[in-house]
Amino acid sequence: MNKIIFDKHLESNGPNLISGPLNLPAPKPKELPPYYGMILIPPHNFPEQFSNFCFNSILNKDQSIRAMQEIRKECNDVLVKDIYNPNITKSMRV
Repeated sequence: MNKIIFDKHLESNGPNLISGPLNLPAPKPKELPPYYGMILIPPHNFPEQFSNFCFNSILNKDQSIRAMQEIRKECNDVLVKDIYNPNITKSMRV
């Protein structure tokens, strides 16, 4: 967002945007998109990388899966319950 605003002011005010002349490098030309819309991925060892991910990740551990299930169950229980009582018939002290 800041870059969009900066570029807009740069176009309208020219190089005298700030207190003095501003020298910026020429903008880079945009690269042409691939014809088929695919990105080439360099060769890599997928089984080894997946094994390292599984070893370093806690999202596939039994304890974390059970904890997320319990949290979801408690959140669903709170959604059903009425936390506030809007039907107050007499004034109450804080």
